[in-house]
Amino acid sequence: MELEISPYVGAGAIRFGMSRTEVARAFPGKLRDASSDVGIWDTSADGNFQIAYTDTSPHSCTTLMIAAPQPLHFHGKNLFDGSSIRELTFWLHGLDQNIDLRLDGVVSYKYGICLQSDDLQCFADASLDSVVLFAKTHHADIPTDENFSRQMTWSQFLALPSTSDVNR
Repeated sequence: MELEISPYVGAGAIRFGMSRTEVARAFPGKLRDASSDVGIWDTSADGNFQIAYTDTSPHSCTTLMIAAPQPLHFHGKNLFDGSSIRELTFWLHGLDQNIDLRLDGVVSYKYGICLQSDDLQCFADASLDSVVLFAKTHHADIPTDENFSRQMTWSQFLALPSTSDVNR
């Protein structure tokens, strides 16, 4: 599935504000309920596409999490083209000077997008694991974790080693 990101609107045919039923109709495949005590979620069969909804009926779409490997385009770039998180961070910084550097990725509130990498806190050349898109009213839905919610400074980011530095 190839998708185009529309900031604060959605990705592909999935739009923020759609009801769960509308999302199921628009999604090009089957979705399964992945709800838990942390919220109402649907996920694709392969687990690479997750959708969060409001807790109240009609359960409107608020957040999309998209994992590799499908093509995901934003401002003319396929985010899953093999670029490292360092390259993507510099590219996104060119679009938004106010990005938030975190230990697990980078957030642009200007565009409602979070680029995540589980290995970012260790390696600058880590690959992109997932992209989280959020509705303008749901900044709080940006995934956080007690271990990863701290911000990183640019000097810390620039000082991260690459995997080739470690393997020497």
